[in-house]
Amino acid sequence: FWQFGAEATATAVRTWSRGGRILAVGLLDSPGLLRLTMAPEAQRDEGLARQVVGDVAEPDRGVLPAGKVSVETPNGALVQDLLLEIGWNADEPWTPLRRDLTEPVKEPNMRIEVIGPEQAPAYTAVHRSSFGSPRFTDEPWHAMAAGLAYADARCLVAYDDQGSAVAEVTVWSAGPGRPGLLEPMGVHAEHRGRATGGRSASPQRPHSRGWAHRARSSAPRAPGLLPSPPTSQPASSRSLRGRTEPGTPKPSGFRFAAPGRHRRCSPTHHA
Repeated sequence: FWQFGAEATATAVRTWSRGGRILAVGLLDSPGLLRLTMAPEAQRDEGLARQVVGDVAEPDRGVLPAGKVSVETPNGALVQDLLLEIGWNADEPWTPLRRDLTEPVKEPNMRIEVIGPEQAPAYTAVHRSSFGSPRFTDEPWHAMAAGLAYADARCLVAYDDQGSAVAEVTVWSAGPGRPGLLEPMGVHAEHRGRATGGRSASPQRPHSRGWAHRARSSAPRAPGLLPSPPTSQPASSRSLRGRTEPGTPKPSGFRFAAPGRHRRCSPTHHA
């Protein structure tokens, strides 16, 4: 999201906190889609869940607009149960694929390059083809790369035997000993169906590097979880669809701040 700049990113973030500690964070990834997560120990916190549900269901509170919208939440979170209770419907499940980088990663049979400013056109061209997103040009890439979140991140591109850029991925690090994330990852439309993703992670040429290996060697602080076919787990999050309507009763016992500021969960104050 940093491709849109720091101000746009800050405007799209929604936070809920109690006692000065953030318990839930949401990103308005599009006008009608909120990607929401919570601190693990707060996922079944009834007070927090009712505050969040009240906020997302009431368009006047500045979280989501009026009309048909979606909220992505972790499975097991009480927010899911409460949204279903008020008439929202389950939409898409999400299943993470993980890989532990403690042990060395096998070499691929494709050339993988870390992308810097001069190579940005190769990355953005593959991304546009992969996702059908013509707006992702070199300028948004440079804005993303200049953002704080990209400090420990790397963009990688895979090349075929003819030297054509065929796949791309961005690797995000959360710091030493913490999970890393591969997102987005895509294959050029003209090279789909050729097992490009598998080839980029298979052991072949000793002079090349795979997604995970190259990310670790170029960003040493990115060990942890990375998508990998061998290890999967049940869906960890789910999107729910619903309709926001004005006039939703406000949960009692909480303080709600204006849009663009922390949503504060307080046991004694009301907005």
